[in-house]
Amino acid sequence: MPDPYPEEFTIEINRPGLARYLRRAERRRIDVVLGTLGAFGGLFYAAAWVERIEASGATIAPLLIPALVVAGAALGALLGTFLTPLVYAVLSRKEVRRQVESLHVAVEGPYLRIRSQSSRTSDRKLHFRSIVDYSTVQDRLARRCGVEVLQLTTMAGGQHTLVLIPAVEDCLEVRDTLAEVDR
Repeated sequence: MPDPYPEEFTIEINRPGLARYLRRAERRRIDVVLGTLGAFGGLFYAAAWVERIEASGATIAPLLIPALVVAGAALGALLGTFLTPLVYAVLSRKEVRRQVESLHVAVEGPYLRIRSQSSRTSDRKLHFRSIVDYSTVQDRLARRCGVEVLQLTTMAGGQHTLVLIPAVEDCLEVRDTLAEVDR
C-alpha cells in the first residue's frame, strides 16, 4: 500500500515581511503598555499636584481641575509613546530578529512541522488529520506589512486550536497545496 503522505517540502517564509510584521506588532504592544502606564502615572501626578496646591491654601477654579488631570494623563501617555522605540531597542529587537531567523515550516510526511525560537523554543508537529481548516488571513497590520498569515484550525481544544503562521510566501498556493496533501 503506498504512503498516503509521500511529500516532504519546505514552506517559504517572506523574512523581510515577517521582520516588518513582528517589529510593528511588538512596538504596538509596547506602545499600548507604556502609553497606559504613562497615562495613569500622569493622572496620579496631576492629581497630587492639585492636592498640593489646595493644601497650600490656594484656590483652583473648579473647571481647571479636570483639565489639569486630563493634561497630566495625556502628557504621561505621550511620554510613554516616545519611550517605545527605546524600550523596543533595548528589550525586543534581538528577540524579534531571532524569531524571524528561526521560523521554519515544513511538510514531513503526514506532519506539518513548525519550529520557532524567541524567548522559548517551539517545535510542533501537527498531523494533517488534526487540521480541520486552512485559511489565509490579512488583518490591517499584515496588509500594511505586505504579508499574509496562514491560519490553521485544529481539532485540539484549549489554546492550541488556532495556529497562525505569518508571512508565508504565496500563501493562497500554500494553503491549497496543504489542503491537497491532507485529502
